[in-house]
Amino acid sequence: MSSYVEIPGLDPSFPVKVFDGTGDSAIAPHWHIEIEIIYALSGVVPLGLESGVVEIANGEFYIISSAVSHYFLPAKKSKRLVFWIHPSLFASPQTGYSFAAVTDVFATRNSYSVNWSAVEAQKFRLILDRLRDAQTQSADRLILFSNYIQLFECLVVGAPTDYSVSNAAKVRDATESLALVQEAMQYIQAHYAENVTLRQVSNAAGYSAEYFSRRFKQTTGLTFTRYLTMYRVNMAKYLLSCSSQAIDVVAMRAGFSSLQTFYRVFRQETGYPPLKFRRLKIENK
Repeated sequence: MSSYVEIPGLDPSFPVKVFDGTGDSAIAPHWHIEIEIIYALSGVVPLGLESGVVEIANGEFYIISSAVSHYFLPAKKSKRLVFWIHPSLFASPQTGYSFAAVTDVFATRNSYSVNWSAVEAQKFRLILDRLRDAQTQSADRLILFSNYIQLFECLVVGAPTDYSVSNAAKVRDATESLALVQEAMQYIQAHYAENVTLRQVSNAAGYSAEYFSRRFKQTTGLTFTRYLTMYRVNMAKYLLSCSSQAIDVVAMRAGFSSLQTFYRVFRQETGYPPLKFRRLKIENK
């Protein structure tokens, strides 16, 4: 299944996003590093995977692991709660898991709540409800973090294992690729405003430029240069939407080498020049 990489651009200090989704329209095949939890609130949510379409019934949940391609079919009467969680949130002293170990946990647990025991599925469901309420009430991050750790522990202990010797090599390979991409993304997050090169990032990740470039493209579907450009454009979109900074300042802060390059690339990626993009965002608030 051909799919594109989605870059949610989560806050690195607390890499989580929770939002409501509807089935008004289809969503094309895509994947991301973030773990995605789909919690059906009403109707049936048709989730497409490489193995086929899973119809998530009201009250059930489905966990999509890192780098798993998926899509959604339209279902006008359906509503869903969506959690995007970067694996790094669970790679902490509180869990004792590394980034690679976290991705391995999600890759080797059964994803669909109908296959869990009723007791364990309800425990997980109650934490999801709690997280939704806490998000709505703008709860303290320590409280939110504690609940997410409970969610992870519930998965580790309560979810049935869905792992066979035949897919062990695939999981290990995916984990290595994800770790490489994670290193690259962390470097870009810290240095995107600078003159970042492929060799700098590959050295930071501990790989040769040639090997890094090949694995990055295999894992994300994008060249390193393309990913860096998308990241900078997303940062520029954020700055244009959330600040009144001058366009040349936005271009510089987003990492573009010149104002001319910024105008050209931004219009190619968004369909709008920066000033019009800002005006439309203000009008739609």
